[in-house]
Amino acid sequence: MSGSSRTKKKEQDKPAVNNKAGGAFTAWIRKNRLALLLVLAVVLVYGNSLKNGYNLDDDFYVDNGNTLIAELIRKGFSGIPEIFTSRTFHHSDGASYSYRPAVAASFAIETALFGQHARVSHMISLVLYALTVLVLFALFRRWFSSQGDWFAFLAALLFLVHPLHTEVVDNIKSRDELLMLLGALGSIWFAWKYHLTRRPVYLVIYPLLFWIGVLSKPSIGPFLILFPIAFHLFSDAGWKRILMYTLPLLAVLIITTVFIKLMVPPASRQMLLHENPMIAAGAGFAEKTATGFYVLGRYLGLHFVPQPLVYYYGYKHVPLVGWDNILAIASLIIHLAGSVFAFIGLRKKTTWGWGLAIYLGNIFLFSNIPMPTPGLMAERFTYGASIGFCILLAWLVFRFLDKAQFTFQKGRKSSYVLLAIALVFAFRSVGRNGDWENKMRLYSHDMPYLTESANANMLYAMLLSTDAMRKSDYSRIPEAIQYFKKTVEIFPGYAIAHNNLGNDLVLIRDFDGARKAFLTSIALDSTNKDTYFNLGIAYYNLGKKDSAARAMFGAIRADSTFTPGYISVSAMLDSTGNHAGAEKILLTGTRHVKEKDRVYHRLGESRLLAKDTAGAIAGFEKSVGLNPDNFNCLNTLINLLRRENKMPEAIRYLDLLISRMELAVDRQLKNGEQEKASLAQQQLSILREQRKMMEQKPGAK
Repeated sequence: MSGSSRTKKKEQDKPAVNNKAGGAFTAWIRKNRLALLLVLAVVLVYGNSLKNGYNLDDDFYVDNGNTLIAELIRKGFSGIPEIFTSRTFHHSDGASYSYRPAVAASFAIETALFGQHARVSHMISLVLYALTVLVLFALFRRWFSSQGDWFAFLAALLFLVHPLHTEVVDNIKSRDELLMLLGALGSIWFAWKYHLTRRPVYLVIYPLLFWIGVLSKPSIGPFLILFPIAFHLFSDAGWKRILMYTLPLLAVLIITTVFIKLMVPPASRQMLLHENPMIAAGAGFAEKTATGFYVLGRYLGLHFVPQPLVYYYGYKHVPLVGWDNILAIASLIIHLAGSVFAFIGLRKKTTWGWGLAIYLGNIFLFSNIPMPTPGLMAERFTYGASIGFCILLAWLVFRFLDKAQFTFQKGRKSSYVLLAIALVFAFRSVGRNGDWENKMRLYSHDMPYLTESANANMLYAMLLSTDAMRKSDYSRIPEAIQYFKKTVEIFPGYAIAHNNLGNDLVLIRDFDGARKAFLTSIALDSTNKDTYFNLGIAYYNLGKKDSAARAMFGAIRADSTFTPGYISVSAMLDSTGNHAGAEKILLTGTRHVKEKDRVYHRLGESRLLAKDTAGAIAGFEKSVGLNPDNFNCLNTLINLLRRENKMPEAIRYLDLLISRMELAVDRQLKNGEQEKASLAQQQLSILREQRKMMEQKPGAK
């Protein structure tokens, strides 16, 4: 065969290969077109969330949080072992509760690989949500095969676009919900794969996914019951085999419970009235159940009409009600009827029966009847239940518009109606994503709907105050004060709100008003050291130094490790000439506080005022020995030693100051803090010149 013939043959063969590859790709696209449309819909509906920053409670995990778990997450991979033996949430009052190590570990891995960036976290949320939608669509196709792929697609699309899910996707902290539901649905899907193929790998995967869900949020519980029901409804497996499939999930739950009992500190949390008044207000059985069904009624209404959506509900936005409340009565009738129909529907193995079971099984957990929930209700709590709602909605539209003929035909009324509903939901979700851009935008947008929520008023007031102090612009402090006043009007027993009100009154120099607010806070909670400390500041500015000192002593009595208390009391005693009393309180502080360097620094200052130069030098040296990066203390010590003509000691400490500042400059340059580094380098030049001059003085060596 000639060269030209061989070339011609290759040219003929090449298009055939390309056509085959192109045909395979086209076939794959056609086969998976509905799944790809769902992924595209996730991007279109939630893509604008990628520009959002950190928001409500994200600092539990990231956003420079100061909790134990946030610190462990910042360690990256090395923090993961301790994450699994620690409670996940920690409050400043010492409360520690919940156990969601899979979520915290995922943030630790993310931090190790990418650092902490809101955009990365939001991208992960989108990916997890898209995966959840795809798994749900795959399950729908399996469960509702007789209705056709279009029914499964529309039900999954309704779930995807439902505005109640915006909190789950937009709030980085809600990764627990995403991982929980993905773990629950993934375990059902891979158990199904094992049932069909008997491949051992699936026998490992599906309990593992359920375990991830368990370690993400305990609200996965209802799926332990829904799992066997799904196999009973949609497979040919008998109850004995279904039980065998369920046992690994039960084992995972038991093992995790035992591990928590043995290896994790006990939970300690007391829900206050503004979070959930069931316990704090001493609600009886009638009030608890009536309020529970009232909450269920509001959840049902939000599924149909998701407006308004708010970032926090709580007392009194959600009130305690009795059985004279119309919504509670109507909700009781609807949900009891729904339970009866669910039982009937499950026995008949109907689509609507399964939808009711998923909805009721998940939503009842958050009714506050089995247990009180934080905030009384929240949009994220509907995440699992909304699967059942979307199945029911799709079924109802198909059933009544197309007479139960579920297979898709172009132009069917049910399809147009469901697509129209999905479009309305999608527009609502896109708009809501924008509200979650940052805390200020979210809080300010939602406050008109939250006038009766004690904690929402409190959170917004705190945000206004923090923002004012960060910008050194106190023009919005009066606005913050009004929201604090609204908070204590709704909930007069909210001790920390009275404290925060007092802090803002101090900022506008209303010291007497601040004093009253602090005293009210102490009457409600006599254990808060910060309130005593703040009261001392108010008294001091009112010229009542004795009362100020007594208030500061109160802070120390409330917490013997409270460093600012010792420092402030000693300063007040020094201001009255009682230097012996100041030294005594500071020496007591050195036995209790962790920040001993600060107390010894103040001790040095106190002794200077008492004309005890040798004692002052000893105090400063103790402070520097504990914390050589206290540049202010080092400078004071060096100048004092120079004044006392102790040049060798002064030079030694000056060398220490120069070396520590050099290390600080290196860190600043590494972190890109060029302006700080430049200023520090100028200071270093001055210090080096000072050292040369000191060496030239007699007695320097």
